[in-house]
Amino acid sequence: MDFFKFFAPFYDGFMKLIGNEKNLEFLVEHISTNLPVQNSKTILDVGGGTGTLASKLYAKSYNVTIVDTSKDMLSKAKEKEIPEKNLVVGDAADLPFDSEQFDVVLCSDALHHFPSREKSLWEMVRVLKPEGELLILDFDPKKLVTKVIKITEKLFGEPTEFYSPHELENLLYSKGLVGNCQHINRWQFLYQGRKRTSFKF
Repeated sequence: MDFFKFFAPFYDGFMKLIGNEKNLEFLVEHISTNLPVQNSKTILDVGGGTGTLASKLYAKSYNVTIVDTSKDMLSKAKEKEIPEKNLVVGDAADLPFDSEQFDVVLCSDALHHFPSREKSLWEMVRVLKPEGELLILDFDPKKLVTKVIKITEKLFGEPTEFYSPHELENLLYSKGLVGNCQHINRWQFLYQGRKRTSFKF
């Protein structure tokens, strides 16, 4: 079964039901505070799906591009008045963009879905400008909610695996970022990292 083809019509309602709206507002506020719109040219939302986060940023005049493998999820993003040219069908493990292209790369509640998680992280770092910021929101694997999500998604054929905050910090440091994780609620954490200018591919 194609998990996101099945889930696309219900995705936004479900995420609102579990309180994801607060998380997205947190990300929007963080970006608005740390990267004023007049200084930002490009934001990439990896696995951005139905475009809920991107639409909030787009409404504040940020130039946001969504990349997602699911055409069904992206079709929902079109309904949020995000320009079609900003909706890209693509694989996180092989991003169809030039290196050092984006000021900010986002990945909200999506990393655990990627079959090639480490390669996807490398690609996010690759397309990020020097001193650019990477933001990753995901679930802490130690929490009961996360374990339930993992079991449920695997029943639908998803590859679902989660990094712990410590694992993600160490892995991204090895890929040229300096950052840290903070829990933003009982079961989710946000990684915030900045790309080192001295890092070479």
